[in-house]
Amino acid sequence: MTIPQRVYCDNVAMATSLVSERLHKFEKLFIDIETFGSPPNNALDILTNNIRLVSVATSADDVVVFDVQRPGVWDVVAQLLEDATLVGHNLAFDLPCLIRRGMPFPIRVRDTMIASQVICAGYPDW
Repeated sequence: MTIPQRVYCDNVAMATSLVSERLHKFEKLFIDIETFGSPPNNALDILTNNIRLVSVATSADDVVVFDVQRPGVWDVVAQLLEDATLVGHNLAFDLPCLIRRGMPFPIRVRDTMIASQVICAGYPDW
């Protein structure tokens, strides 16, 4: 049985170490973001929200949650995501938030929400 490797990262030294020792070797990264907003802004408004957490996984057992509100952590995460194939659910929300924050536009993306809509299109039970 594999022991899950789930890590919360809130400083640039740890982020740099995790990326260089664990995450940089993977071409495909599974991502998810958590956002927040202050009134009158809304956490779901891609034009005004702020990113708090970026979760990056290489498998179900290897997940790193980066607190990108901490100094320097965002720069490490953005560099990691720059060359990877990004996989996520509803990247139509996540990607504009990441790009607005300064991440270069990704070249390779796989959106599981779009995939599920294509696969299940026309099925009455979906």
